[in-house]
Amino acid sequence: MRKIATGIVAGLGCAVLALSGCSSQQEDAGQDTGKPAIVATTSVYADIARQVAGDDAQVTAIVDSTSQDPHSYEATAQDKLKISRADLVVLNGGGYDPFMSEAAEGADGKVIDAVAVSGLPGAAEAAETQEHDHDHDDHDHADHDHGEFNEHVWYDVSAMKNLTHAISEDLGSIDEQHRQDYHDRAQAYEQKLDELSSDLKGIGASGRTYLATEPVPDRLLDAAGMKNETPEAFSSAVEAESDVPAATLNEVHRIVDGGSLDLLAFNPQTETAQTRQLRSAAESARVPVVDFTETLPEGQDYLSWMRGNIENLRKALA
Repeated sequence: MRKIATGIVAGLGCAVLALSGCSSQQEDAGQDTGKPAIVATTSVYADIARQVAGDDAQVTAIVDSTSQDPHSYEATAQDKLKISRADLVVLNGGGYDPFMSEAAEGADGKVIDAVAVSGLPGAAEAAETQEHDHDHDDHDHADHDHGEFNEHVWYDVSAMKNLTHAISEDLGSIDEQHRQDYHDRAQAYEQKLDELSSDLKGIGASGRTYLATEPVPDRLLDAAGMKNETPEAFSSAVEAESDVPAATLNEVHRIVDGGSLDLLAFNPQTETAQTRQLRSAAESARVPVVDFTETLPEGQDYLSWMRGNIENLRKALA
């Protein structure tokens, strides 16, 4: 997949450096609290883990910035130490966060693979393939095949419900004193996820068509009943970080201009000159465009993020 755009305000760099010492001290201090330590790949999974953990466990995300790409992220020595000492590690799997999968092999605690517990068709095979790839690692993670399994499972609400349950079960076995608390929080959160699923089905998107500049939101749109019109060659080129072939680019422009497309799903974090042209073409053809980001926007949690995505989709298709 294409690397996430790094257009972050440069001035924040000094502030980050200034705060890094405090942040590090807080994390180190947290390890002495006696609470279970949970380390998650991204802020998405850290947020879900916090909903289950409450104040009874400490949660840390390795990748917590929109400028970082889990596909290409390289774990630091401090990252590896956190992962190795964690009581529970939550990773995406399926080739999305290879640095985490590798580091987790040396972890002392429990490891939850979101792909493996998702319950999605093909997930078990994808998890097994990922494990096999680590056994025969050639350090070329960018070439994994996205066509077989869409590893962006956090855009599938049912998968996140299964993940929530898995976190609750493992936390309960790690910290039996708060087992019931974890269970109760997980149940409450799962009910909220069920409400999200109901909201998604209620927007009346079944049978509507979409084209996506990247397959990140495909699982959400598919769950809404929409039909994916994106040519496989287009998705493959974008995921491989290569230019879209001229013939394929002409094909997607014909789809946009054809008058039957209901939505262009656009990922602004991985935009290129070609996808920007496609967006302009969609706007000219009066095809609604909805932005779907890959990472959790600042100031939002998973539920508010997905609610916003669903509401934006509803408005676009109204």
